[in-house]
Amino acid sequence: MSSVGVIAVVVIVGILGVAIYAGVQEARDSGGGVISILREGYVNQAPPSRPSPKSSVTVRTSKSDSRTTQSQDDSGSSVSDSEPDSSTLKLPTPPSGFVVDELSPFFDQVRLSSVQRPRSAYSRTSLRLVPSTKLKDSINVTGWTIKTQSGGDGISVPQAIEDYIPGSSREKDIVIERGESVYVYGHYEFDEYQHLFGKNIQLNKCTGYLNNLYEFDPALSKSCPRVSKDDYAPFSSECRSLISSLRTCEEPTSQEINSFIYDSACQSFLRDWFGYGNCYKQYRGEDNFFSGKWYVWLEKRIPLDEDHDRVFLFDREGLLVDEYTY
Repeated sequence: MSSVGVIAVVVIVGILGVAIYAGVQEARDSGGGVISILREGYVNQAPPSRPSPKSSVTVRTSKSDSRTTQSQDDSGSSVSDSEPDSSTLKLPTPPSGFVVDELSPFFDQVRLSSVQRPRSAYSRTSLRLVPSTKLKDSINVTGWTIKTQSGGDGISVPQAIEDYIPGSSREKDIVIERGESVYVYGHYEFDEYQHLFGKNIQLNKCTGYLNNLYEFDPALSKSCPRVSKDDYAPFSSECRSLISSLRTCEEPTSQEINSFIYDSACQSFLRDWFGYGNCYKQYRGEDNFFSGKWYVWLEKRIPLDEDHDRVFLFDREGLLVDEYTY
């Protein structure tokens, strides 16, 4: 090829290169051209498939505020998704004849136990309310109702004295926690029962002394503190013999105290140490003063069948807390 031809080819290639470069720049600036078409095709592609949105359904497990949220995808499968302040709960199994909505928020947290059925028209009936290990906080049981399948009127858990101070104590609602229990006693079928004390009470270290003043059925537990031998070691032999002969929660009689008229130290000790009031003043400040056992007496006996029965415990809203069958 001649030098003229070579020069012509170089000129033509240069012109085409400039034209192509100018076209590309124009396409970039205007959003048109081949690059624009390629970009538009990529943006308009369908996105990758993603899980379908969840539809939430709130399921009440009982009458309490505890709820468990379940989520369903389009296929109908469930996914547990608890609300922020609630853990996933298993629905309780209601006893025969009940549905979940009839169960108390305290279901299975307080149990019926130690049911004593009647043996005659005048025999004592009783049962016990005991918090289970599921109970986390204290609970007010006054106003709860006990009913039986055999019929009869239900009975309501009454109030009781929490801290008995002679002459100034009033009954109030019974509030219990784990480790405590309420003993409910019923008596005659055709007559009312009244003990002279006339009130229900939480037992403590000193209530055993009240058996000396009132006749309880059953008698109050006798767990009074024993006097230390060191406390009466300085007294006369006769005084020490009397004190050591006294049984738990027993008090010396007036005649026994007066027999030590010439031993004023012994007399003072006998008057100031024994009895509920003296015991209360001495031991009330101790951490384990209260026993956690509540004694409740009903005017009538608990309506239990002599052979077989089903006993129900309902809360104030009429919802089932527990049942006991014998």
